[in-house]
Amino acid sequence: MVEGSRIRREYSITLGRIEGSLFFAGDLGQRIFQQPFSWKSLGVDIRERSRTLHINYRTSHQIRMQADQLLGPEVSDVDGNKEERRGTVSVFNRPAPIVRAFASEEAEIEAVCA
Repeated sequence: MVEGSRIRREYSITLGRIEGSLFFAGDLGQRIFQQPFSWKSLGVDIRERSRTLHINYRTSHQIRMQADQLLGPEVSDVDGNKEERRGTVSVFNRPAPIVRAFASEEAEIEAVCA
């Protein structure tokens, strides 16, 4: 059984149309925001029964391109499932993110609070 607190915004579970089935949607790229966990250890084995969706509806093209620089072209989870990130497209555009580096934590805090 999957605890509700273990499933965050990037992991949603929806009852499928086939009786007794579940539909899991996750984004391995979201792993940079939290510690990975094993679906298999929770009793859910998705190996060879998963597909990578290549249309991104929630992240702008500009932010996705910036984030993709943090990840390789392929990412894998703790169970060994691999996801190919090449070929993913976003359906909307927004201004490009501004990336800045700071010499210290104090300088970063000052810039964010300004």
